[in-house]
Amino acid sequence: MPSKVRLHGNPVVSKRRVKVRDRLFLQVLPLIVLLVAWQVTGNRVGKVMMPTVTSMLSSFYHLLLDGTLLGAFGVSIQALVLGFFLSALLGVAVGLLMGLLPQVDRALSVYVSLLIATPISAAVPLVVVVFGLGLAAKVVVVVLFSVGLVIVNTATGVRNVDPRLVEMATSFGATSRQLIRHIILPGAVPMIIAGLRLALGLAVTGMVISELFVVSDGVGLLVLTYSASFETGKLYAVTAATVLLGVVALYLFSLLERKFSHWRPDPISD
Repeated sequence: MPSKVRLHGNPVVSKRRVKVRDRLFLQVLPLIVLLVAWQVTGNRVGKVMMPTVTSMLSSFYHLLLDGTLLGAFGVSIQALVLGFFLSALLGVAVGLLMGLLPQVDRALSVYVSLLIATPISAAVPLVVVVFGLGLAAKVVVVVLFSVGLVIVNTATGVRNVDPRLVEMATSFGATSRQLIRHIILPGAVPMIIAGLRLALGLAVTGMVISELFVVSDGVGLLVLTYSASFETGKLYAVTAATVLLGVVALYLFSLLERKFSHWRPDPISD
């Protein structure tokens, strides 16, 4: 009788699965420890000071069920989407100019540094004076929070393109438009995506700040209402939902960053 052949799994695939499982365990373990500590602390200090995890989850469920959270985020996301879209367009355009033209870099680098170093929350009253109390002011606040990182990362990505690739393309008669399209942009895309991912986190912060100090609606209105009425369970639920929005958005951008991480011209070997 022929002997039975036993098929074994691919050892490379098995090792990858073990690595993924171990990485997930290391990522989830701190969260579990935090939730347990949160639950114990909430039971000891009282719900007014700090709600328990179960109380927060219950509030989250009810706010989601009656449409309060969805309605608030529907209002808030308008400013987030518009502000981040404008930050991406303006940041990439200015970053490209700064990376390609030394004169533009010298003229704007000081202002970009000031934009990044300035606490934007302190400038919100000036935004209100100029743009009023409306969606435009909220969008401007989101842009101010996020555009600086996009500019810096884009300019850095352009400067880090292998100059030998540019020289080779130029020697073959490539025009400036062809250089930008086929050499510079592909080489800078990974840095641009990384800058957009970091800027997205700041844009979420700008969204909340704009609604706390500019117009009290959306998520900001819920935060102000529940903090004033000492409904800490609902307050923590809204905060957790905002954090969850930022985490999901950053995770999606990290996937996009991985997809474009290899999209750059191969360097010329010496």
